[in-house]
Order: sequence, then C-alpha cells, then structure tokens
Amino acid sequence: MISTTRRLAWQLLAWTSFALGVIGAFVPLLPSTCFLLVAVWAASKGSPRFARWIRSHPRFGPAVVAWEESGAIPRHAKWMALAMLSLVGFPPSSGFFAKVSTG
Repeated sequence: MISTTRRLAWQLLAWTSFALGVIGAFVPLLPSTCFLLVAVWAASKGSPRFARWIRSHPRFGPAVVAWEESGAIPRHAKWMALAMLSLVGFPPSSGFFAKVSTG
C-alpha cells in the first residue's frame, strides 16, 4: 500500500496530464495521446478507478487501449492528426517551409 502523499502525487500527475490531453484534442500541434498515456499510467498507480474511466471514455479511451494492446496509434487517428495539421497549417513564422526549401 502506498502512502497518502504518494497517492495524491500520482493523482495530481494523472489529472494534470489528462487536462493537457483534453486541451490537446482541440489545440493543433499539442499532442493529446501522449498526455493521456501518462494520465493512465499515473492514475493506475494513484487511482485505478480514474484509469479505468479514461480507458472506457468514448473519445479518449480507444487510443489509449490501442496503444496498450499493440503499442501503436490507430491509423485513423494518424489520418485525423494529419488532416487537422493540413487544415490549420504550419505557422509561417515557424521557419518550417524555409528549412524544407533550403535543405
């Protein structure tokens, strides 16, 4: 059994990571899946009920479960990420296109 302080620290990490993952679902270029994976990992140590809830969530659960089962992001999630990046585009100030064109 882990101490209350350690359990609360795991829960804080889980909730913070989950919040960043939810924000990442709506903000381009902010990853959501990696934050959700950290949230499930931390929640499994501090709050198994929260970890089960994330895994069973209709929006966020499938990517986490797919990662746990096969170690890969589902193909449809990759296509969705590519589509969102294409829709939003890369900011011109990032220098991405200048680096690509100059080699």
